[in-house]
Amino acid sequence: MFLSMKTFVQIQFVPDREQATKLRCVIERFNDAANYVAGIAFEHKTANVFELRRLCYRQVRARFSLSSQMTQLAIKTVRDAY
Repeated sequence: MFLSMKTFVQIQFVPDREQATKLRCVIERFNDAANYVAGIAFEHKTANVFELRRLCYRQVRARFSLSSQMTQLAIKTVRDAY
């Protein structure tokens, strides 16, 4: 029998002024992208993540200058909200 122990570390992120500004900018773009995806989801009456990706992945990446991972997360966040 194997016993395992999990260790958790809690850290605090303290950005300097420049980092905070950049982070705020990314968060705002992410929120704008999620709102855009929500509009498409409502318009097409779908919460299917695969359908949402097909409908808006490329537009979100181009329009909001998000990375692929952030774009996928915005789409998934909208799907989870529905």
